[in-house]
Amino acid sequence: MATIVVVAVLCASGFGLLVGHSFNLSGRIEIHTDTEQQAEYAGLDKALPTISQTYPDHQAGMILASGSPNRAWQVSLRGKGGENAGLAVQIDPETGRLLSETVAGQSPKDWLLKLHNSLFLGLTGEVLILISAIALMFLSMTGVLIVPGIWRHLRKGPLWNGVRSLHTWLGLVGAVFLLLWTVTGTALLAYKGFADIKPARGRPQMAAAAPGSASPPVDDLPSASLSTILSSVGAAYPDREIQAVIPGRGARPVAVMMLNRFAPPWEKSATFLFDAHSGEALPARDVPVFMRVMIAMKSLHTGVWDSPAVYAVYVIMGAVPIILIVTGPWLWVVNRRRRSKTPAVKKRSLKQRA
Repeated sequence: MATIVVVAVLCASGFGLLVGHSFNLSGRIEIHTDTEQQAEYAGLDKALPTISQTYPDHQAGMILASGSPNRAWQVSLRGKGGENAGLAVQIDPETGRLLSETVAGQSPKDWLLKLHNSLFLGLTGEVLILISAIALMFLSMTGVLIVPGIWRHLRKGPLWNGVRSLHTWLGLVGAVFLLLWTVTGTALLAYKGFADIKPARGRPQMAAAAPGSASPPVDDLPSASLSTILSSVGAAYPDREIQAVIPGRGARPVAVMMLNRFAPPWEKSATFLFDAHSGEALPARDVPVFMRVMIAMKSLHTGVWDSPAVYAVYVIMGAVPIILIVTGPWLWVVNRRRRSKTPAVKKRSLKQRA
């Protein structure tokens, strides 16, 4: 009961994030295109120079794809020193038009994420969520075992016997998903906290040119075409979809993050690197086992679905905790009233008064 409010907030916000993609909670502008997927990226090579001219004190950071051909992409703006500027620009990836400027982190989806991840309380909220998730984890594992007669009731009783049977069956089925979400959510929250407190590691830089070399400085080399890179990686991996792009700058390569919805959880996300100036693919880096585990945790927690049926199961099970939170206290109140009206309870209360 001590964590019921936090759990209710987590369940409600998680369900909102689960169904939010259908309602465009990210606030992406709707665009219309009749071209093939490979032509959708042509506007990126026009949009980035336009952003540099429109925002001379900023530089383009991560480019987030929309996941839908009819929604705009979002480019995060950073200061010249690489610091977060708190601004984002929505662009049409096909034509390169700048559609709107938004304050980063202010869409309904971003607010839901802040509520779900930290209760708007920063580190304090993360600690409260961690405690609540651990409590809910043990509750889902032990609750069924300590309730007397629950298995006998389910085996011998009628399948549908009012709210009580519905509550019990939903609790048993939902406990599996609650355990899945609490275990993966706890792991992700602990990993995020560890990543926040450990010192940031600088990105590896390419070796500098030898003194007297005729090679021009890296920053003076022409940049590779992003549209060509994305078209080539899309053709090489037709079963994957682009999630995000980090433009190369100086010696830093272009990073393309892609998602394969049909892959196992530990292989759903992959990052491909390309030389920022020649556009050639760079050797793939081996993903550590720990990072594969965290990729699997995030895939299972957020529900990266490979079919509408799996999505439907996640949505239904996402609504189950909310139903349990509503029906549980209601059943408790009904039972209290019912017991208070039984003769045995009345005699006991009269003896206590006497």
